[in-house]
Amino acid sequence: AAKAAADEDLCRLKPKLAQFDDASRVAAARAAKAAAAIRALEQATAFFLRLQGEYLEPTSDGTGSSSALPPPHKFLPRCQHKPCSSLCLKRLTCSKCKLAGYCSRECQRADWPSHQGPCTPPADRVARNTARSARVAELS
Repeated sequence: AAKAAADEDLCRLKPKLAQFDDASRVAAARAAKAAAAIRALEQATAFFLRLQGEYLEPTSDGTGSSSALPPPHKFLPRCQHKPCSSLCLKRLTCSKCKLAGYCSRECQRADWPSHQGPCTPPADRVARNTARSARVAELS
C-alpha cells in the first residue's frame, strides 16, 4: 500500500518535473540570446569608440565647466582627394557642386581631373532627379 501511494505521488510529480525542465530550457535559451546581444553591443561599442577616435575631434562647449559628461564632438570629414584622405579641419567645398570637400586648395586642384566628370551643380541635380521621378511615375 505504501509503495502504491509512493507510485501515485511520483505519477503526479512527473508532469510538474517536465514543466520545470521545459522552463529551464527556455531560460537557458533566453540567457544565450542575452549573452549574444551583450557581445554584439560590446562589439558595436568598440567599433564606435574606434570610429570616434578617427573621425571626431573634441570641441569646446564654451561653458568652462568640468562635468562628468564627455565633451561635445564635431564631425570631421575626410579629404575627397584619394591620395590625401586626411581629416579636414577647415573644409573647402567645390564651388560648382557644393558636395566634394577638400583639406586644401592643392588637394582640390589635384583632384579636379577625377572630380570634373561627376561634378554637377545643385540645380542640375534637382532637375535630373525631378525628370527621373517623372519617368518612374509614368512607368507606374
